[in-house]
Order: sequence, then C-alpha cells, then structure tokens
Amino acid sequence: MTGIGRFFSTIRSKIVFGNLLLLILMGGSLWYLRVNIVSAGEAIAAQRAVLEKSDSANAAAKTFGEFKYWLTDFAASQLNESEDQAKKQHGELARHLKSLEAVDPKSVAAIRRHADEIVKFMQEATNAYLDDNRVLGNSMLAKSRAGAETASTLIQGVVASQQVLARKAGDAVVGSTEQAARIAVILLFIAVGTGAFLAWLILRAISRPIAAISPVVDALAKGDLSVRTAARGNDEITVMSRKLNEAIAHMRASVQEVTGAAAPTPLPRPRRKSPPGTRTCRAERRSRRVLWRRRRARWKNSRAP
Repeated sequence: MTGIGRFFSTIRSKIVFGNLLLLILMGGSLWYLRVNIVSAGEAIAAQRAVLEKSDSANAAAKTFGEFKYWLTDFAASQLNESEDQAKKQHGELARHLKSLEAVDPKSVAAIRRHADEIVKFMQEATNAYLDDNRVLGNSMLAKSRAGAETASTLIQGVVASQQVLARKAGDAVVGSTEQAARIAVILLFIAVGTGAFLAWLILRAISRPIAAISPVVDALAKGDLSVRTAARGNDEITVMSRKLNEAIAHMRASVQEVTGAAAPTPLPRPRRKSPPGTRTCRAERRSRRVLWRRRRARWKNSRAP
C-alpha cells in the first residue's frame, strides 16, 4: 500500500481530509467573493467618476445657456448687472470645462474657443450699437449666435458621451454583481454536495464494518465460538475486528483446555483370577503366603520389647 493509500486507510484521516477539503472550498469561495466585491467596488468607483463627469457636462450645458442669455441681455440693454452676470457665468463655464478636459480635451478646447469668440462678438456688437451702427451690431450678434450654436452642439455631444459611459458603467456594476451572485450559488452547491459526499463516505466506512461485526457479536452472546469477523483494511474498526478474532481464538482455546481437564479418568481394568489347578494359580497362592509371612514377621517385630 502506498503512502497516500495508507494515509486514507483510517477513519480519522478521512475525517481530517474531509474537513480540510471543506475548509479549502470555503476559503476559495470567500476569496472569490472578495475578488468580485473588490471588482464591483472598482466598477462603482468608475461609475461614480463617470457620473461626476456627466454632472459636470450637464452643469456646463446649463451654465452655457445662462452665459448666452446674459450676454444677449447685455448687448440689448447695456446694463451693468447683465455684464456682471455674463462674466460670472463665463467663469463658471471655464471651471466646468476644466473638469471635462480629461474626458474630451478636443471638444473642451473647441467649446472654450467658441465661448471666447462669443464674448468678443458680443462686445463688438455692443460697441456697434453704442455707435448706432446697427448693421455691424447685428452682424456681430449673428456671429455670436452661430458660435453659441456650435458650442452648444459640442457641449451636448460631451453630455451624450458621458451618459453613454454612465450607462456602461452601471451595466458593468450590475453584471459584476450578478456574476458574483451566480458564482456564489454555484460554490454553495459544490460545497454542500462535497460535504454530503464526504459525510456519506465516512458514514459508510463506519457503518459497514459495524454491520459486519454485529452478527459475530450476537453469535458470541449465544455461546458460538466458531465465528470470525472478516477483517479487511487498516482502519480503526478493522483493527478492532482483528482483536475480536484473537479474543475469540483465546476463548476457544481456554474452553478446550477446561473441557479436556474435566474429562473422567478411565478406571483400571480388574485383574482376572487364574483358574484353580493351573501353574499360575499355584504361583499366586505362594506369593500370597510369602506376603502373609512378611506381614506377620513385621507385626511380631513391632510387638517385641
């Protein structure tokens, strides 16, 4: 038997191996779930970053609309409040565009250039209106509106691209979570099935030898010493079966010794008397007379003073 076979030959080793295998499965399951949780966390962080960029893009679109409104109002009314609000919205737009440079630097640069041109055209239109040059003012205002439309289209493109990225990030989070849930269920079934199979193997390794020993024990209880157990293997129950066979053999030998000592000793055969008149009969009479004379001489010697 090889070293591995000798290791798995005992019930203790089977129980240890089963527990170790279950621990490995549980550890692997927990490690896989940890990896998926970390991956899901990274996907959520990526989704959050995309959503922040999407919010910045939406805020840039809203700010750009406010910026166009106050510039148009300033060109028409020449109010200082409108000019201040236009400058404020221009600064907010620059701040939002700066946060979007990492997403789409080409579109951001174009939007920033168009925003600066809009400010320039609006200032020229305002100066033309102040000089009562409405033709030039209207021309600058038309250029400003064209640049605003182009910039607005670019901003909407950035917003749309960020929304697509946000949806993809959300789908990635959902897919990672669903995959982790599926794998967790699969690992659970594997662990339960493996545990049930190992438990069946251990119970089988214990119950079958015990079931084989039970008839032998019943026969011994009835006084039958001719039975023996079929000891196969090297586990603890097999060792116990061999010891039981040795005990039965010793009991059988002891019983045989006791029964042999208690057997009745055969009586000596009675001597047959020789028929009278034969030589054997005369020799017997002479031997009896000699024996009687010796006894009488010993008696007289014992009576002498």
